[in-house]
Amino acid sequence: ARRAGVLARCAVLRTTNRSRFGRVRVAQANMARRARGEFQTRVYNGHLRVAQSIWRGALASVLKEIKEFQKWNRGL
Repeated sequence: ARRAGVLARCAVLRTTNRSRFGRVRVAQANMARRARGEFQTRVYNGHLRVAQSIWRGALASVLKEIKEFQKWNRGL
């Protein structure tokens, strides 16, 4: 409900204020919403929350090696 209220306010700002400032307010709300979702994803991943940001820029071959090592490590 709170999120819907924020989105409604942004929509009102956008329609009532057609200036650049109105567009900036909408963009800020969208960026804040995306950042909040990304933060929650990291928190819910538990022990991978730090590694996740590091792996984002990793090559596919490196990720494959990590996954193979994890499978091997679980078998021990």
